[in-house]
Amino acid sequence: MTARGRGSTRAGRGALQPLGSYDATGAQAGGWGEQAGLVVHFHGEDGRDKLLEVHRLPLPGWHEGVAAALAARVGPTGRRRTRASVASVWGTWARLMRFLAALPNSPLAPGELRAAHLEEFRRRRAASSSDGSAWKELREVFALLRTAPLRRLLPPEVVEYAGQRIRDDVLEPRPGYSDREFRSLLQAARSDAAAIRDRIRAGERRLAEHLQDPLSRPEREHGQLLAAMAGTGEVPTPPGAGGMTSAVRRDLAGELFLTILDLVPLLVLLAAASGRNIETIKELPIEHRLIEDRVVELRVVKRRRGPQHWWETVTWEIGPPERQLHTPGGLYLLAHRLTERSRGFTGCAAIPRLPSGPRRWSAKRWSTRNGPR
Repeated sequence: MTARGRGSTRAGRGALQPLGSYDATGAQAGGWGEQAGLVVHFHGEDGRDKLLEVHRLPLPGWHEGVAAALAARVGPTGRRRTRASVASVWGTWARLMRFLAALPNSPLAPGELRAAHLEEFRRRRAASSSDGSAWKELREVFALLRTAPLRRLLPPEVVEYAGQRIRDDVLEPRPGYSDREFRSLLQAARSDAAAIRDRIRAGERRLAEHLQDPLSRPEREHGQLLAAMAGTGEVPTPPGAGGMTSAVRRDLAGELFLTILDLVPLLVLLAAASGRNIETIKELPIEHRLIEDRVVELRVVKRRRGPQHWWETVTWEIGPPERQLHTPGGLYLLAHRLTERSRGFTGCAAIPRLPSGPRRWSAKRWSTRNGPR
């Protein structure tokens, strides 16, 4: 071993230490910018990020403590791991800061905050909302106030007030669907989804016929519109649209593409068949693996399952063609097919698929893994 190697440390001789000092505050809060001020830079596990510009908030005496608390709340060890949840935290805290700044006895620093200020904030938010969001916001405010960098700056009265538990039963529960209502809802969604599938199939068939063989004049003009739309991704304005241009263009786009009106029935069916919440359904990946044409395997996002538990591999039943609108795998492959043309214009033209393997899955295994959650 050389003096620089592994054997350079021994009893009485410690390991070499790096030069300089470590600035923990700057690393947590995202650093000080000479022009931008104090900013917390959030990096989500899903690749999305967000800048929390603390220096733009009112009450400058709060900025340093708030930045440190936010960095701890949304940092690698925090509980907020998505851009949407961080935006919710930031919006709630920004409303609180604006509220405190507008008070006659505005607390200019954390040490001047009182429990009465927080109670008044809750009352005003409750008066302006009827869905229980005031209690949700107060819970988030309490969580940030209890964060160590900010808690040390608060008076004991506020620390005790922020430590109280907000019971979930203060939120008025909403009634769910009855069995009859739920069946009717799914039946209507399946009917709409079938109409969407048939509509796009018919449009693709008309486009193929136009490209293969000239049609009569009216059909030829319509085929030319479909060909232009398929080649560019832009929806042309049909001749004679008049004052109904938006509706006519939407109907024309719907012959080859999904439209905004098609999202609801497809999302409802996918959520009901898979047992997953809408946050998972709206972020379904295009990468998947077909196993013996019986199940489809893909990696989905899990929300609200705790930090470091974001992803889960699921296997969804495909079923026979006549059950396509009843099984999660059949619905996923249908949505995958209906969006295939659109992906060519959104940077997802290539459709990578997980390699097929020799694994065998019994019906018992995949039905068990895909029970209601």
